Amino acid sequence: PKSFALRYKTEIKVRRRAVKNIIPIDTSFVAKASHFSESQGVTIVECCEGSRHQKFGRMLSRRFGGHGKVMATFDPLTGDYRGSIAQELAEYLEHADRTKNDAQLRLTPGIVIEERFVIPDGSSEGLLAALEFKCFVIWGRFWISHYRRGGHDHGYWDREGRMVYKKSERETFLPDFVDWTRIVRMAEERAKHMDLLRVDIYVGKGSASLQRPETRYVLSEVESEQTSTFDELLHDEGARLIIAGYKIGNYRLVENNEIPRVYFENGLRLPSNYTEVCQQNSDNELCKGRY
Repeated sequence: PKSFALRYKTEIKVRRRAVKNIIPIDTSFVAKASHFSESQGVTIVECCEGSRHQKFGRMLSRRFGGHGKVMATFDPLTGDYRGSIAQELAEYLEHADRTKNDAQLRLTPGIVIEERFVIPDGSSEGLLAALEFKCFVIWGRFWISHYRRGGHDHGYWDREGRMVYKKSERETFLPDFVDWTRIVRMAEERAKHMDLLRVDIYVGKGSASLQRPETRYVLSEVESEQTSTFDELLHDEGARLIIAGYKIGNYRLVENNEIPRVYFENGLRLPSNYTEVCQQNSDNELCKGRY
């Protein structure tokens, strides 16, 4: 998606005012604290519908920790929606995401603002959320995909594009414009040489480039944790496939030279200046196995 702004904390001096100045006006966008995971620190703005003098927009945000989502309608002509978003983003700049791992704790706090990714179906309901496919690839082969659109959960589709578990009455078939073969190919290409990897793919268009004819397929993230909630039978089938691969033994081990031995052998927390230390002295015990 088109990027409107990218700033690190070190580039922003007067927090709230500086952040507000980079938030776009009269367009749909997504603002996110780039050092946080999942949907924490994300604000989605749909702007703006109606006539010149009677416009309105909608805003969805997710705050620290959690699960609380707040939907608010605002008037872009009179309401200071940019100010409220700036205030929230400025707060995130002062915090680290402590929900994941050491690597995430060491990310430089920052902000990214980009066009909203939407579904290109010409719906009269406004700009709908893009399609999201959480693809589970086991031993390099696409197994199943969790199909979502915004807050709507549609169920699970197999490698052939057939629904195998329905979670919604809204949609039991994939939209005609979805190139399922392309999604399978993208997922399998990125999950090579892994026993299990989840590859998330968005299908849609950027809200600032709706006139472009092509539908875009965008890699959102890869994840080694399943996170999705499976039906018991599906869960057991996935587990069986993973275990079967290890029992058959048709794989080879590849030495990992990217992570320092001292880290994965002893579970030590690396110092914040780890990269600088290793560049100066690769014989340091912390750096062995990488340099």
